[in-house]
Amino acid sequence: MREKGYTLIDLVITCLLVISAAGYGLNGLQAMAQHHYLQAARQGLASDLSRARIAAISGNLPVTVRIRADKKAYSVTEPGDTLRWRDLPRGVSFSGFPKTDLTFYSRGSAVPAATYVMANQAGEIRVVVSASGRVRWAQGE
Repeated sequence: MREKGYTLIDLVITCLLVISAAGYGLNGLQAMAQHHYLQAARQGLASDLSRARIAAISGNLPVTVRIRADKKAYSVTEPGDTLRWRDLPRGVSFSGFPKTDLTFYSRGSAVPAATYVMANQAGEIRVVVSASGRVRWAQGE
């Protein structure tokens, strides 16, 4: 006669199913986090570039944007300022940027017109600065 309750086999199978489901959920969570890091990097850079343009116009002086050699940080500086690096979020780095530093001038123009490409495991995203100084972004291809 069989007693009421669960056998060891029932418990092992249930645990395996729960662990498998959790594993799939964690992979999705990690992908979502990578996407969030990339979007945060895009938002931060685009915002800082727009602020640099406004600072150049209002201060009537050039403002320069420089990428660090390790491609994981950038700096926005006015003449005479020391470099203060702004790190990109974890796992995000520049995969493309202009060979020379971008400079905004007092009329709001930018030299050179530039495209910054940031990438991580979730993909890539571009922040584009036109010669007129307009900042926009586009999803990578």
